[in-house]
Amino acid sequence: IIFVFVLVVFILIVFIFAVAGDLLESTFFDEGPFAPFEDETFDHSRTRQLDPSELDEEESTVYDVTCQTLSALQENEDVRERICNNLSQEVKNSYGYDVEDLGIDPTIYANKLLGNFTYQIESVYAFTNNEDPADNRGTAFFDYFVPSAYDFDETFHEELSEYLYGEGLSSAHSQLTDAQKERVREIYNDALDEIENDDTESSYGSLEFSYDSASNTFSLKEQSFNELVDSAFQLF
Repeated sequence: IIFVFVLVVFILIVFIFAVAGDLLESTFFDEGPFAPFEDETFDHSRTRQLDPSELDEEESTVYDVTCQTLSALQENEDVRERICNNLSQEVKNSYGYDVEDLGIDPTIYANKLLGNFTYQIESVYAFTNNEDPADNRGTAFFDYFVPSAYDFDETFHEELSEYLYGEGLSSAHSQLTDAQKERVREIYNDALDEIENDDTESSYGSLEFSYDSASNTFSLKEQSFNELVDSAFQLF
Protein backbone atom coordinates (compact mmCIF):
# COMPACT_ATOMS: atom_id res chain seq x y z
CA ILE A 1 0.00 0.00 0.00
CA ILE A 2 2.80 2.40 0.88
CA PHE A 3 4.49 1.62 -2.43
CA VAL A 4 1.31 2.37 -4.37
CA PHE A 5 0.83 5.62 -2.46
CA VAL A 6 4.40 6.77 -3.21
CA LEU A 7 3.98 5.84 -6.84
CA VAL A 8 0.76 7.85 -7.11
CA VAL A 9 2.44 10.88 -5.49
CA PHE A 10 5.40 10.59 -7.85
CA ILE A 11 3.14 10.41 -10.93
CA LEU A 12 1.17 13.43 -9.66
CA ILE A 13 4.35 15.51 -9.21
CA VAL A 14 5.57 14.60 -12.71
CA PHE A 15 2.18 15.59 -14.14
CA ILE A 16 2.21 18.98 -12.37
CA PHE A 17 5.71 19.82 -13.66
CA ALA A 18 4.73 18.80 -17.19
CA VAL A 19 1.63 21.02 -17.17
CA ALA A 20 3.59 23.92 -15.70
CA GLY A 21 6.25 23.55 -18.39
CA ASP A 22 3.64 23.65 -21.15
CA LEU A 23 2.12 26.80 -19.67
CA LEU A 24 5.49 28.54 -19.47
CA GLU A 25 6.35 27.58 -23.03
CA SER A 26 2.97 28.80 -24.25
CA THR A 27 3.36 32.07 -22.39
CA PHE A 28 6.89 32.98 -23.51
CA PHE A 29 7.32 31.29 -26.88
CA ASP A 30 3.93 30.77 -28.49
CA GLU A 31 1.78 33.54 -29.90
CA GLY A 32 -0.66 34.26 -27.13
CA PRO A 33 -3.73 36.47 -27.40
CA PHE A 34 -1.58 39.62 -27.34
CA ALA A 35 1.07 38.40 -29.79
CA PRO A 36 -0.45 40.09 -32.91
CA PHE A 37 0.17 43.49 -31.28
CA GLU A 38 3.84 42.98 -30.38
CA ASP A 39 5.23 44.25 -33.68
CA GLU A 40 2.58 46.90 -34.29
CA THR A 41 3.74 50.51 -34.46
CA PHE A 42 1.20 53.14 -33.51
CA ASP A 43 1.52 56.79 -34.46
CA HIS A 44 0.08 59.07 -31.82
CA SER A 45 0.20 62.59 -33.26
CA ARG A 46 0.30 65.50 -30.85
CA THR A 47 -2.76 66.97 -32.49
CA ARG A 48 -5.41 65.80 -34.88
CA GLN A 49 -5.53 67.63 -38.20
CA LEU A 50 -8.72 69.68 -38.20
CA ASP A 51 -11.17 68.88 -40.99
CA PRO A 52 -12.64 72.21 -42.24
CA SER A 53 -15.72 70.42 -43.55
CA GLU A 54 -16.78 69.73 -39.95
CA LEU A 55 -17.07 73.44 -39.14
CA ASP A 56 -20.11 75.69 -39.24
CA GLU A 57 -20.12 78.99 -41.12
CA GLU A 58 -18.70 81.15 -38.32
CA GLU A 59 -16.05 78.59 -37.40
CA SER A 60 -15.08 78.30 -41.05
CA THR A 61 -14.52 82.05 -41.13
CA VAL A 62 -12.24 81.85 -38.08
CA TYR A 63 -10.40 78.93 -39.68
CA ASP A 64 -9.87 80.88 -42.92
CA VAL A 65 -8.55 84.05 -41.27
CA THR A 66 -6.24 81.94 -39.09
CA CYS A 67 -4.80 80.23 -42.16
CA GLN A 68 -4.36 83.59 -43.88
CA THR A 69 -2.60 85.08 -40.87
CA LEU A 70 -0.21 82.18 -40.29
CA SER A 71 0.53 81.58 -43.98
CA ALA A 72 1.37 85.27 -44.45
CA LEU A 73 3.78 85.21 -41.53
CA GLN A 74 6.71 84.14 -43.74
CA GLU A 75 6.38 87.33 -45.80
CA ASN A 76 5.53 89.67 -42.94
CA GLU A 77 8.16 92.41 -43.10
CA ASP A 78 7.27 93.85 -39.70
CA VAL A 79 7.93 90.49 -38.06
CA ARG A 80 11.14 90.08 -40.05
CA GLU A 81 12.32 93.47 -38.83
CA ARG A 82 11.47 92.62 -35.23
CA ILE A 83 13.53 89.42 -35.42
CA CYS A 84 16.47 91.30 -36.94
CA ASN A 85 16.30 94.04 -34.34
CA ASN A 86 16.09 91.51 -31.53
CA LEU A 87 19.26 89.72 -32.67
CA SER A 88 21.06 93.03 -33.23
CA GLN A 89 20.17 94.20 -29.72
CA GLU A 90 21.30 90.88 -28.23
CA VAL A 91 24.70 91.23 -29.91
CA LYS A 92 25.02 94.86 -28.86
CA ASN A 93 24.14 94.11 -25.25
CA SER A 94 26.45 91.09 -25.06
CA TYR A 95 29.58 92.36 -26.82
CA GLY A 96 29.23 96.10 -27.34
CA TYR A 97 29.43 95.69 -31.11
CA ASP A 98 26.78 96.40 -33.72
CA VAL A 99 26.09 93.49 -36.07
CA GLU A 100 27.58 95.55 -38.90
CA ASP A 101 30.81 95.87 -36.90
CA LEU A 102 31.00 92.08 -36.74
CA GLY A 103 30.18 91.63 -40.41
CA ILE A 104 26.99 89.59 -39.98
CA ASP A 105 23.55 90.09 -41.52
CA PRO A 106 20.63 89.39 -39.13
CA THR A 107 18.25 89.11 -42.10
CA ILE A 108 19.68 85.66 -42.85
CA TYR A 109 18.69 84.54 -39.35
CA ALA A 110 15.20 86.03 -39.68
CA ASN A 111 14.68 84.34 -43.05
CA LYS A 112 15.77 81.01 -41.59
CA LEU A 113 13.12 81.16 -38.87
CA LEU A 114 10.31 82.55 -41.00
CA GLY A 115 11.04 80.35 -44.00
CA ASN A 116 10.72 77.20 -41.92
CA PHE A 117 7.62 78.21 -39.98
CA THR A 118 4.71 75.79 -40.48
CA TYR A 119 1.52 75.10 -38.55
CA GLN A 120 -1.31 72.63 -38.04
CA ILE A 121 -4.67 73.90 -36.78
CA GLU A 122 -6.23 71.75 -34.08
CA SER A 123 -9.49 73.54 -33.26
CA VAL A 124 -11.42 76.77 -33.80
CA TYR A 125 -14.28 78.36 -31.90
CA ALA A 126 -16.69 81.14 -32.84
CA PHE A 127 -18.97 82.96 -30.39
CA THR A 128 -21.41 85.33 -32.07
CA ASN A 129 -24.66 85.19 -30.05
CA ASN A 130 -23.67 86.42 -26.60
CA GLU A 131 -25.83 89.11 -24.98
CA ASP A 132 -22.78 91.28 -24.46
CA PRO A 133 -21.21 91.97 -27.89
CA ALA A 134 -17.81 92.25 -26.20
CA ASP A 135 -17.99 88.51 -25.46
CA ASN A 136 -18.36 87.63 -29.13
CA ARG A 137 -15.07 86.49 -30.57
CA GLY A 138 -13.19 83.80 -32.45
CA THR A 139 -10.31 81.65 -31.23
CA ALA A 140 -8.01 79.23 -33.02
CA PHE A 141 -5.63 76.71 -31.43
CA PHE A 142 -2.78 75.11 -33.35
CA ASP A 143 0.63 73.49 -33.30
CA TYR A 144 3.38 75.49 -34.94
CA PHE A 145 6.82 74.32 -35.98
CA VAL A 146 9.88 76.54 -36.18
CA PRO A 147 13.66 76.09 -35.80
CA SER A 148 14.74 76.66 -32.23
CA ALA A 149 15.91 80.22 -31.64
CA TYR A 150 17.18 79.04 -28.26
CA ASP A 151 19.47 76.44 -29.86
CA PHE A 152 20.82 79.09 -32.23
CA ASP A 153 21.49 81.54 -29.39
CA GLU A 154 23.25 78.91 -27.31
CA THR A 155 25.55 77.79 -30.13
CA PHE A 156 26.21 81.22 -31.62
CA HIS A 157 26.92 83.11 -28.41
CA GLU A 158 29.07 80.37 -26.92
CA GLU A 159 31.32 80.22 -29.99
CA LEU A 160 31.34 83.97 -30.60
CA SER A 161 32.18 84.97 -27.05
CA GLU A 162 35.03 82.46 -26.95
CA TYR A 163 36.46 83.75 -30.23
CA LEU A 164 36.17 87.45 -29.37
CA TYR A 165 37.77 86.87 -25.97
CA GLY A 166 40.60 84.91 -27.54
CA GLU A 167 41.22 87.73 -30.02
CA GLY A 168 41.17 90.38 -27.29
CA LEU A 169 37.89 91.76 -28.67
CA SER A 170 35.72 91.34 -25.60
CA SER A 171 34.62 94.98 -25.84
CA ALA A 172 33.93 97.38 -28.67
CA HIS A 173 37.18 99.31 -28.26
CA SER A 174 38.85 97.61 -31.21
CA GLN A 175 37.68 97.38 -34.79
CA LEU A 176 37.66 93.93 -36.35
CA THR A 177 39.88 93.16 -39.29
CA ASP A 178 38.40 91.65 -42.45
CA ALA A 179 39.83 88.28 -41.46
CA GLN A 180 38.22 88.49 -38.02
CA LYS A 181 34.87 89.44 -39.55
CA GLU A 182 35.13 86.47 -41.85
CA ARG A 183 35.67 84.18 -38.88
CA VAL A 184 32.65 85.68 -37.10
CA ARG A 185 30.56 85.05 -40.21
CA GLU A 186 31.69 81.42 -40.19
CA ILE A 187 30.57 81.08 -36.57
CA TYR A 188 27.25 82.72 -37.46
CA ASN A 189 26.64 80.48 -40.46
CA ASP A 190 27.61 77.34 -38.54
CA ALA A 191 25.01 78.18 -35.88
CA LEU A 192 22.40 78.71 -38.60
CA ASP A 193 23.29 75.41 -40.25
CA GLU A 194 22.94 73.62 -36.93
CA ILE A 195 19.34 74.70 -36.39
CA GLU A 196 18.57 73.94 -40.05
CA ASN A 197 19.72 70.36 -39.61
CA ASP A 198 18.07 70.02 -36.22
CA ASP A 199 14.48 68.87 -35.74
CA THR A 200 12.05 71.77 -35.69
CA GLU A 201 10.49 72.52 -32.35
CA SER A 202 6.76 71.96 -31.91
CA SER A 203 4.85 74.43 -29.76
CA TYR A 204 1.21 75.14 -28.98
CA GLY A 205 -0.23 78.52 -29.93
CA SER A 206 -3.46 80.42 -30.34
CA LEU A 207 -4.90 83.49 -32.00
CA GLU A 208 -7.82 85.65 -30.90
CA PHE A 209 -10.22 87.47 -33.23
CA SER A 210 -12.79 90.13 -32.43
CA TYR A 211 -16.23 89.81 -34.01
CA ASP A 212 -18.19 92.58 -35.74
CA SER A 213 -21.87 91.62 -35.94
CA ALA A 214 -22.71 94.40 -38.41
CA SER A 215 -20.34 93.05 -41.06
CA ASN A 216 -20.26 89.47 -39.73
CA THR A 217 -16.46 89.50 -39.84
CA PHE A 218 -13.65 88.43 -37.53
CA SER A 219 -10.60 90.68 -37.12
CA LEU A 220 -7.26 89.61 -35.70
CA LYS A 221 -6.44 91.06 -32.30
CA GLU A 222 -3.05 92.72 -32.54
CA GLN A 223 -2.01 91.81 -29.01
CA SER A 224 -2.76 88.14 -29.66
CA PHE A 225 -0.65 88.19 -32.81
CA ASN A 226 2.26 89.95 -31.12
CA GLU A 227 2.25 87.44 -28.26
CA LEU A 228 2.43 84.58 -30.76
CA VAL A 229 5.35 86.18 -32.60
CA ASP A 230 7.21 86.88 -29.36
CA SER A 231 6.78 83.31 -28.21
CA ALA A 232 7.52 81.61 -31.55
CA PHE A 233 10.73 83.54 -32.24
CA GLN A 234 11.72 84.25 -28.62
CA LEU A 235 11.62 88.02 -28.92
CA PHE A 236 12.06 88.88 -25.27
